[in-house]
Amino acid sequence: MTPSVYTLQLHLPGEQVVSFHKNTNLSNLVDSTDFTKTMLTEFFAMNKRSKQARKLKCLKRRKVIGQVVTVRPNEGKRYFLRLLLSHVHAPKSFDHLLTVDGQLASSYQEAVFRLGLLQSDTYIEDALDEATAFHMPCSLRSLFAMLLIFCTPSNPFKLWEKYEADLSSDLERTSSITGCDSNYIRRYVLQDINRSLEQMGKHISDYRLVPDSLLFTEHERLTKEIESEQSVRCTEDDLMTISWLNTGQQATYNAIMSELFLPDGKSFFVDGPGGTGKTFLYRALLATLRTHGHIALAVASSGVAASILLGGRTVHSRFKIPLDASATKACQISKQSSTAKLIVVAKLILWDESSMAKRDTIEAFDLLLRDIMDSDMPFGGKVVGFGGDFRQTLPVIQNATRDIQVQSNFVSSALWSSLQKVSLKENM
Repeated sequence: MTPSVYTLQLHLPGEQVVSFHKNTNLSNLVDSTDFTKTMLTEFFAMNKRSKQARKLKCLKRRKVIGQVVTVRPNEGKRYFLRLLLSHVHAPKSFDHLLTVDGQLASSYQEAVFRLGLLQSDTYIEDALDEATAFHMPCSLRSLFAMLLIFCTPSNPFKLWEKYEADLSSDLERTSSITGCDSNYIRRYVLQDINRSLEQMGKHISDYRLVPDSLLFTEHERLTKEIESEQSVRCTEDDLMTISWLNTGQQATYNAIMSELFLPDGKSFFVDGPGGTGKTFLYRALLATLRTHGHIALAVASSGVAASILLGGRTVHSRFKIPLDASATKACQISKQSSTAKLIVVAKLILWDESSMAKRDTIEAFDLLLRDIMDSDMPFGGKVVGFGGDFRQTLPVIQNATRDIQVQSNFVSSALWSSLQKVSLKENM
C-alpha cells in the first residue's frame, strides 16, 4: 500500500501517448494543453528538485519498474531505455540516461552496452559461423535480419563488421563483371537486409550498422523497386499465352485490359473452378503489360500460389498487411514510401487465391489503396484483379445461400458490389 505503485508511461523523447475525446476540437487542444509533461518527464523533474527522491535505492526502483513495465527485446530503443531506467540511479533527463562516464552516447543501445548491461553475442556469432558454412549469401542475409530482430545483439555493428564479407560474397564475385564498386555492393547488401527487416516491421536504421549516408535514399529505393519489377523477364511461353486464350479467357482478358488506362478503373473478380485456366489468364495479362514496360504487381494469399506467378509475392509481404488484420486494418506503408509510389504507378494488381483471404485482409487492402490514391472509390480506383474459387472455401455460415456466404466471408456488400464478376467455365 505504501508507497503507491503506478504503471510507468515509458516512451522515447517526443513519442508520448496523447489521449483525447473523439469530439475534441484539436486546434483548441493543441493551444491549451502542454503535451511535454508526462509521467516519465515528471519523474526526471522530481529527481532534479527532490533530495529525498535521489536517496531512493536503485534496487528498489528497478524492482518496481521491472514488475510494472514489460518491454520486449525486439522493441529496440524502448527496450534499451527500460534497461537504463532500471539501472541508472535518479536520472534527471533523457540525456542523463545517455551519459556514461561523462560522455554522451549516440544511442540508448550504445549507453547500455558501455554500462555492460547486455550479455555476450557469442551464441549469435556461433549461429552465423555455422550458417556461413552451408548457406547461400542471400539466405545468410535473411538470417542476419532475423537475428537482429529476435535475438537483440548487444553490438550489431560488430556483427556487421565481422560478417560483411560473408553476407556480400555473391556480389563480390560478380563485381568484376558488373563493374560495381565496394560502396555500391555494401549498399545493396544493406538494402537486401532492410527488405527482410521491413517485412517484420523494423528498419535497418534502427540498428546503426553504417552511417545513414551509405543507405539508399528514398528516390534510389523507388528506382530500385521499379527496376526490380521491370527486370522480371517474361518467357517465350508467357508471351505465347496471349494467342492461346480460349473464348472465356479472351473475354475476361479484354474486359480487364479495357479498364487499365481509364482514370478510374473497375476491379474484377475472376471466378472459376480449379483447372479452368485462371493462372493461364494471369500469365497473359502480366506478359502483355510487362513487355510494354508497364508495372504489374502479382500477389497471392499463400506462398505456394505466389511462387506460381512470375514475380509473385505474398500479399502480406508486398502490402505489409498485418497477419491479424482484425486487430488493426492499418498496413505498415506510408504514403511517402517507395512501395506506395510503386503502387501508384502500377497499372494492374493481380491477387490470386483471394477467396482464401479473410475479409479483414481484403478490407485492409482496400483502405490502403484509398489512402495512397487519395480516392474514396473502391480500391482507390486502381484496377485490381482478384481470383479464386469459392467452391474450395469451407462454409462458415449455416443455412445460408452461396451468395450470402460469399459476401459475408469475402468483403462487405459495398465492396462486393463494386467488383465486376467474370467466370471461367469448366469446359473452356
